[in-house]
Amino acid sequence: MLAALTTGFTMVTTTCSCEFLDELTANDRVELRMTLRALDFSRIGMDFEYFRLGVDLPRLVARGSQTVACMARGPAGLTPEPVPDELRSALSSYLSFT
Repeated sequence: MLAALTTGFTMVTTTCSCEFLDELTANDRVELRMTLRALDFSRIGMDFEYFRLGVDLPRLVARGSQTVACMARGPAGLTPEPVPDELRSALSSYLSFT
């Protein structure tokens, strides 16, 4: 993947959002949980949950989502590119079963 990023492959955020549910402070420990929401030809959709640790039970403090598009840089600008097999394989363990 790193080699692809040096040869014109890029990932562009097309949408993102974050809903804040509770306040965090500078010394809080936070756990980020990611699930794969969607995976098609050139787009990857991810959902995120942020939990404050160090309390009796981890407390959900925020949730968000992001969609990225795989693109190739060329003379005509950016064009859609398939999600590389290596990345597709790595993302499979984040697939949500809900």
